[in-house]
Amino acid sequence: MIIHEKAFNAILFFIVLCFIGIKTSYEDIKTSNIRNKWILLGLIYALTVYIFSALSFSFNAFPHSEIFSTLNSYLLKYSDRWVINLLVSIALSYWLWHIHVWGAGDAKLFITFAALIPIGQYSRIYFDYYFASFYLLLAIFLPSTIFLSVKAAANLVSRMNLAEIIIVTISGIRAKFNKILGPEALKVIPGFFVFFLFFRILNSEIHSVLARSITDQNTLTLISLLAFRQLNAFFRKKLKLMAIVFMLLVCYETIKSGVFWAHLLNTLTSTISGTCIVFLLYPLCKIIEDFYEENIYKKTTPFAPWMFLGALIVWFI
Repeated sequence: MIIHEKAFNAILFFIVLCFIGIKTSYEDIKTSNIRNKWILLGLIYALTVYIFSALSFSFNAFPHSEIFSTLNSYLLKYSDRWVINLLVSIALSYWLWHIHVWGAGDAKLFITFAALIPIGQYSRIYFDYYFASFYLLLAIFLPSTIFLSVKAAANLVSRMNLAEIIIVTISGIRAKFNKILGPEALKVIPGFFVFFLFFRILNSEIHSVLARSITDQNTLTLISLLAFRQLNAFFRKKLKLMAIVFMLLVCYETIKSGVFWAHLLNTLTSTISGTCIVFLLYPLCKIIEDFYEENIYKKTTPFAPWMFLGALIVWFI
């Protein structure tokens, strides 16, 4: 009997994921609270399955069982990526709670869903498997942002006419961009440029798959957006240091490239693009962050149903 890997997902994880998703969504809607017992249930269950798989494989506990043989090979095949993905999910969840994007219960629920979705389940749409839950994050925030934006727009329409809505919206966006991209931004742009250039050079010098996944440009952009305020403050204080490091890095890359000017130009162009993307995206991210703090962190809107929907989107799409 041949047992498909996807069948294990459904049998081992999907039923538990749905149970926890339904329970936490119901309680969040009713009481604006996500109880820790459901979080612990999901985490303990996922850890137990992976530990049991590793132990049974190590001791060859079921040598003649095709079911356990397939189970072990499937889970252990991605176990390193599952652990790394879970650790990154924990760090990101804590950070989003720290900056008031979501509450503590929502942060813990995200970690639980990250633990209950096997890495192989993300293969329908490719994402970096060392942080596959970035797809889960998108699947949660995109639908909820659209819904909350439409809800907010409907609220504005009920209180203002179209001209007033346009003026308020444009004024708000302009104020946010001016605050972040004003003259003071010129002091920190070199710092972000050095940040991207340093890690791009580091990426080209190291050969570890894990290290490359941490230092690639998508990951660095995400880190820059999440830690923008902290990096911004640091770069403002270290202007002279950033100038020195910039010159050293450019000299190093120039010497290394030698006559291959195309490589040097590609490195600098990629670094500039990464810096520009951060400064263009951060004001939008800040608007969304403030939006979620008002609606989610202060628990005026239940978020567990959106997290469960995100988990289902990841599972089936």
